[in-house]
Amino acid sequence: MIIDFFKRQSVAFYVLAGSAVFMIIGLIIYSANANGAYFSDRQASVIWCTIGAIALCIALMTALQFVGDKSYLAALYLIIVGLLSLAIVLTLISRAVSMGYVLFTSLDRNPISVHAMTVYFIAIGFYVLAIAACIAAAFMKPVKGERPAAARY
Repeated sequence: MIIDFFKRQSVAFYVLAGSAVFMIIGLIIYSANANGAYFSDRQASVIWCTIGAIALCIALMTALQFVGDKSYLAALYLIIVGLLSLAIVLTLISRAVSMGYVLFTSLDRNPISVHAMTVYFIAIGFYVLAIAACIAAAFMKPVKGERPAAARY
C-alpha cells in the first residue's frame, strides 16, 4: 500500500519533498552556526520563516494529493519562496558587518571567524537550493496526468 502511494507520485512530489529536506538542513546548519563560537545572533524571525515555509511545503504536497492541482494552490509556491527569501535577507542584514570584517579586512580574520562564515554560506546555499527546487516543482506536473497550474497561464 505504501509502495503504491510512492509509485503514483510524480516528479514534482519528490522535488517538493527535496525542497523541504533542503529547508530542514539549512535551518539546522543556521541554528548551529548562529549559536556558535563566532556568531551569537540567532533570530527568531529567520527560524519562524523557515518553519512556516516547511509547513506550507508539506501542506502543499498534501493538498495536491487530495484536491489536485488547482490554480489557487500555485500561490503557495510563491509564498514558500517569499518566506525563504525573507529568511535569507534577514540573515544577510544581521551579518553584513561581520561579513565585511571577515572577508574584506584583516581585522577579524582568524580560523574561527572564517570557518563560521563558511558554514553560514553553506546554510544559505541550502536555502537557495530549496528555493530553486520549489520554483522547479511549480512548473512540473504535481499529479500524474495533469498540467501544472503555473503553466496554464
